[in-house]
Amino acid sequence: MSIALQCEHCQHALHVNDGLAGKRIKCPQCQSPIVVPGGAGEPVSDFMHWAGEHAGGVEHDVKWYLQTFSGKQYGPVDRRLLDYWQRLGAVSARSQVLREGDTQWRWASELYPQLAVAAPEHFAGE
Repeated sequence: MSIALQCEHCQHALHVNDGLAGKRIKCPQCQSPIVVPGGAGEPVSDFMHWAGEHAGGVEHDVKWYLQTFSGKQYGPVDRRLLDYWQRLGAVSARSQVLREGDTQWRWASELYPQLAVAAPEHFAGE
């Protein structure tokens, strides 16, 4: 398995072996240091428990919706397709996700913590 992340300095998207979780690497594009998310001591958010990730299995029959930063909405899709979109880079830290049956959108970085690494700080209040 691999971890998808984006360099916060040059925005280069990359995939690294999950054995590098929690370690510091250099961006192959700009050589800046990057901390790979997913270290052993990294806390799992309530949303991750809720989404089924921590339990070791993903509920593939649950439908999801994606809302991009520009406001376009996609779905319903199953979790496998949502995960695929995230690996392709179509889901960013500025995207929001909604699990079918819920009433509140959540930041995609709550479902995909590796996106939080690449999230620019300037949009937190937007």
